[in-house]
Amino acid sequence: MGDEAIDVNILAFYESFFQQSIRLEQPLLKYHPSCRLLQFEDGSLWVSKQIKKETWLGQRRKRDIEFSEVVSAIIAQGLKATVTAVRWSHGGVIVPLSREWLILMPYCRGRVLKRWQPLHASRLGCLLAAMHALPLPKKNAKPFPEIKSNLDYPHFIKQLITGCNQHHHYQRDLWVVSHRDFHRRNVLWDEHDMPRLVDWESCGLIHPFVDLIGLAVNCAGIAGSEFKADCFRATLLGYRQGAGDLPDADEQLWQLCFHSWLLWLNYNHASGNLEEAHNTLEAIQRLQNLMPEMQQHYQALS
Repeated sequence: MGDEAIDVNILAFYESFFQQSIRLEQPLLKYHPSCRLLQFEDGSLWVSKQIKKETWLGQRRKRDIEFSEVVSAIIAQGLKATVTAVRWSHGGVIVPLSREWLILMPYCRGRVLKRWQPLHASRLGCLLAAMHALPLPKKNAKPFPEIKSNLDYPHFIKQLITGCNQHHHYQRDLWVVSHRDFHRRNVLWDEHDMPRLVDWESCGLIHPFVDLIGLAVNCAGIAGSEFKADCFRATLLGYRQGAGDLPDADEQLWQLCFHSWLLWLNYNHASGNLEEAHNTLEAIQRLQNLMPEMQQHYQALS
């Protein structure tokens, strides 16, 4: 997928399903190399996406894909904040007959922004609060896995890994189901600057505080070698506006905010993507240095 055209048998299956021919098939964007854009005779646009079986969260199973799409369908219906995959006659979302794991979904229009402003951060915070309030299903939902690595990381990374693993199931009764991957390429903005979420494959269980801080640091630009305090605060304010208050915080929960970053670091080392691993290591160091400032902002708004 991506630069490779879709198998002709799958294209024929799509055409048979829609009862019309495909006029155009091309890579979606450089941001989504696993996706192909399809245009049918009636002008409608659809995306055929190949799902990877091995990710930064470990080996994926078909039921994990089905779970993610059940959640995205609820978000699409309840919040109008995403699109949902076609569900086929067999009841599942994975395209029949394909050797690969493919899903087909409507094309989600919107822009990928290089930087988010406080308005965007506030709207994402409010959207996250609305997602946390929904009764999303928890059956088949998974938390972040433990971090397993024999690599010779710096001492501070080893300490963070130990802390995250020790508190892996902390306050589990408060966990929610969420998207868990608010990278800027996973958020599309419409003409009214309203967010639409894509790529639900990392969906799973997470503590609401950890989820909120993960969003806030992304809004603040941590991955881009900066920290925009106004965007960090705007995320928290947007969440507070939507939820009524901010989740309670303590030392263990602040420590668990490193969990996803450490998993991503580990995955890129194991995959041989050393440049991304280096960038992630620097982001983790930046995040650790900024922790006192972030805690002050959070306490001031709580």
